[in-house]
Amino acid sequence: MKTISISIIVFLITICTNAYSQKVRLDSVMVQWEHFGTETVVAVSCDQFDTQFIKSKQSKRIYSPTILSRLKKISQSSYFKKSKEWDSIDVRGKIVYFYSNSTVKYCFDASGHFGKNGVITDNKLLWNFITSRIIPKAYQ
Repeated sequence: MKTISISIIVFLITICTNAYSQKVRLDSVMVQWEHFGTETVVAVSCDQFDTQFIKSKQSKRIYSPTILSRLKKISQSSYFKKSKEWDSIDVRGKIVYFYSNSTVKYCFDASGHFGKNGVITDNKLLWNFITSRIIPKAYQ
């Protein structure tokens, strides 16, 4: 009886720790952008980005494991600092993280401010990575 009880406890502990703490795999990242010098009559929101720049936007899909691990690390919530000076941003690009079970989308402007679900934040590490390694200088 004692061995059955111990077996059940071990089984439950194994199920609880492994079932709820599964690793989420980052499959790819897509960065889309419009030339930072593009002028519009009104500020482009995150929802309007795809339709506003349908023919002129550029994109790059990233599958490299080394770049994906770096992007995953610098896009952790601890690196995003809430921006106090901005209410909205004039979107010039978006970065979409494709995880094994979901997607996460951030929009960004030409100054390095990121928007997600109506919250404007700054992430200098992510901004430096995007502008130095992904978006060509001709579009900045």
